[in-house]
Amino acid sequence: MKHIALLLLSIPALLTVRSQTTSATTGPNPQYLNNVYFCMADSLQPLEKTNGQVKNKFRYFGGGSGPSYNIEGPRSSVRIKAGADTRFAVRLSGMMDPSSLIKLYRFDAGKKNRESSMNASGKNVVDCNVQKSGADVYILIPTTKLTPGEYGFQNTMMMNGAGTTQMSYTFFAFGVDP
Repeated sequence: MKHIALLLLSIPALLTVRSQTTSATTGPNPQYLNNVYFCMADSLQPLEKTNGQVKNKFRYFGGGSGPSYNIEGPRSSVRIKAGADTRFAVRLSGMMDPSSLIKLYRFDAGKKNRESSMNASGKNVVDCNVQKSGADVYILIPTTKLTPGEYGFQNTMMMNGAGTTQMSYTFFAFGVDP
């Protein structure tokens, strides 16, 4: 009789644990901290993790264009169809505000690299809405449809070579195809 009573008392506890596990896994669950993923229908696709070198372009006679980010290679290996539901997921730790840490830039593709102006208020920055999707997980949704071209999310906390001539940031790059 004691065994039956104990079994009956443990059933509600087991149901509670099961429901918490299910509800916690219904949204995207990025594997790695600070990495940006493309949200597909039933999975997450990692974006190309690469360095964006900080370069200064100064031309003579006042025609300088200012600092820019440069990524090696003319296009990203990760491709997304234009018009697709463009949602991205990122896991951040602590009380960080994703809208101040993660920036989406549009890059101009060249023959050997991709380039984007560092001017955060310029035409190369794509605004994103942010939705909380679970413990430390955020969904990034561009406010406008992404046109065909090259893009990259910059995590401003992932800086390499600060204070040197080889300063760069980690970017999570992708391309949009027609």
